[in-house]
Amino acid sequence: QKRSFPNEMILDFCQETGHFPAALKSITTLDKTIDITPREQMYTQGAERKAAIQDPAMRLPDKGETFSLTEGEISLLVAETRPSVTGSNDGIVFSEDYFYYPFNNDFGPHNLSSVLRFCADVCNLFSSNEHVLVHSKSSPRQVTNAAFLIGAYLVIEQRIPAQHVWAFFQKFEKLHFEDYLDASQSQEPAQFTLSLLDCLLGIEMALNCGFLDHMTPPNNRAFSLDLYEQLDDPRNGDVQFLVPGRLLSFKQPSAAPGADAEAGLRGWWDDDNGIRQFSAPFFARKLEALGATTLLRLADAGYDRAPFEEHGVAVRDLDFHGMSTPPAYTAVQFLLACDEAPGGAVALQCRSGLGRSATLAGLWLMREHRFSAREAIAWLRVMKPGSVLGEQQHYLEDMQPSMWRLHDAGRDKAHAALLKAAGRAAAGQ
Repeated sequence: QKRSFPNEMILDFCQETGHFPAALKSITTLDKTIDITPREQMYTQGAERKAAIQDPAMRLPDKGETFSLTEGEISLLVAETRPSVTGSNDGIVFSEDYFYYPFNNDFGPHNLSSVLRFCADVCNLFSSNEHVLVHSKSSPRQVTNAAFLIGAYLVIEQRIPAQHVWAFFQKFEKLHFEDYLDASQSQEPAQFTLSLLDCLLGIEMALNCGFLDHMTPPNNRAFSLDLYEQLDDPRNGDVQFLVPGRLLSFKQPSAAPGADAEAGLRGWWDDDNGIRQFSAPFFARKLEALGATTLLRLADAGYDRAPFEEHGVAVRDLDFHGMSTPPAYTAVQFLLACDEAPGGAVALQCRSGLGRSATLAGLWLMREHRFSAREAIAWLRVMKPGSVLGEQQHYLEDMQPSMWRLHDAGRDKAHAALLKAAGRAAAGQ
């Protein structure tokens, strides 16, 4: 449901990880139906396969090991078995209950939904407990994701600086974290990774910039979180804000089946593989409802701009080929388009809404708010997992100094410099 994977891939994932949702009794592939029960036997088989490919886990006492943070108020419990809640004087939250849905070999960081729901769960536990345990199994990836959730809670809810949170974790020699990978399909060793600290700094920057103001008390968090989750669902179009209220991305619209008049009217349909597709009029209505006034098309259009213009969304095409980095002229035109749309959101559309769209959004975060490249990538992946791929990561690092110079110059001088650069590029200089 989350990523619209074919059932064969879902089955492989379940068998390899040993995770079978309780409600899942059987799964139908192209040529057979497989009974999932008994779940205990399937789980054991999956766990054995997973152990064969996983990084070695921490060596722990039978009951695990507890790492106490923030003067004992919140602790990370690393143990292979889930501790019993019954009879405990501590509030317990299980980090493995917050899911990350990988594209390839990526495993995090968690998206904004998991972060804010974890924060809410911990706050609720503290209302009736003096101490909260956060349980994690012992693989480095699981420990890293648990630490990320705890760190995000400390940054967002307790306003502890990210560097101080990182220092809490650094006190414990037994805690080993794995760096986060991008979502590309490359089998080569990763040339660019994000550390746990990078991700916490990204959360902190977003918090300081006010990106989470409408999602944290005393504002109406529940509504905004529900909206985020509704937008994130591929069945609802997979349109998502990269910067709340300012930049959003979505994938390429499709043409409705000619014989399906109903699909044409409602704007969506499921294709032969069970993947939900959406028409240009569907996205036009969605963008208008989300306050977008400009659409920048980064992929071969192949669809009519009229539905968007009818809904008050101006459409521009920018040259930016897939899985690449933007030409200088495209980067300049993008920043100018953002400057010229101060009253509304700017929508970015590429093939999947992950690579090209997020890369340009990273430029804007560095130019507008002085994010570092790593902070920007981390925040974008929290908002939309899978964002920024391959060489686009290195590109943002290379562009950081020039984006910071534009930021430091001030809005008027920066805009004038961009106009001058655009003029030179247009003249072929």
